[in-house]
Amino acid sequence: MISPESKKVGPIVASNDPLCNPQINPGDPVATVNPTQENTNDLEGLLEQFREFIELVRLPPFNVTNGSLWMGVNGSLPGGGRQWEIRPLPNQLGQRLAQLDIDGSLFATAQAARQQIVIRSFKEAAKQSFETGRMMHITGECRDQ
Repeated sequence: MISPESKKVGPIVASNDPLCNPQINPGDPVATVNPTQENTNDLEGLLEQFREFIELVRLPPFNVTNGSLWMGVNGSLPGGGRQWEIRPLPNQLGQRLAQLDIDGSLFATAQAARQQIVIRSFKEAAKQSFETGRMMHITGECRDQ
C-alpha cells in the first residue's frame, strides 16, 4: 500500500467565490490496496461520468464503473453529506483504493456555476485520495445567498 509519508497533501481551497468555498482536507490512510497502472489509466474516465450535480447526492447503492474501477456511495453522513469509495474491479469488499466525504452544506446551491465548483472539488478530492491513499474530506459551504 501507499506509504502515508510517500505523498503528503495539505488543504486545498477549490474556489474564490465567497458563497461557495469547498476545501479538501486530507485525513487518515484508507487504501487497503495499491492502484495498478490499469486503475490509474481508468480513473479519469471514471470521474468524467460525474457531470451533473445530482450525481453527488445520490444514495446507496448508487455506483458507476469504468474499466477496472468501481465508485459508489458508501452512505449518508450527518447533515446530508455522502461518503464515496473507489474500489478495483472485480469489486471485493475490503479492497479500497480511495475514500472521500462531502459535507451536505455543499449541496445547498441551485446555481449551475456553483454546482460546477462542487463537482470539480469532488473530482479533485477523489484524485487526491486515489493518489495518496488517504481519506479526503470536502468541507465548507456552498449557498446561493
